[in-house]
Amino acid sequence: MTDSRSRAGLVAAYVTAAVVGYFAGTQGAFGSSRTSSAAATPRSRVGFVLREQSPQASPKSWEKLRRDVTLVHDSLPEGDRPVFELVSALRGLENGGATEWDKARRLCEGLEWPRCGRDALEELKKRSRP
Repeated sequence: MTDSRSRAGLVAAYVTAAVVGYFAGTQGAFGSSRTSSAAATPRSRVGFVLREQSPQASPKSWEKLRRDVTLVHDSLPEGDRPVFELVSALRGLENGGATEWDKARRLCEGLEWPRCGRDALEELKKRSRP
């Protein structure tokens, strides 16, 4: 039972990351942009950052991303929000790109996943890129 719950949780994390990444057709405040950042949506900007290995941006851009993360979070179905919060904490979307390990562990435990240790979270962080 716990193995299937763990597997379902990981699949949910991957699906959430892939869905958000799917909407990354335009590139916003992070990296070079093919379209104007005014045309980019919060979902596309978050998706773009989720695709990046180590996103770099100005403090102002990180602040804008924090607002985008809130908008994306609020637009997700209720059941997907905890997994998105976990991926956000692991990828540092609300913390200038720095992983929030304690927050991620608490969120993982709140999801009642059987493995929430640092090694498991590091693996999830690595695999959360679409």
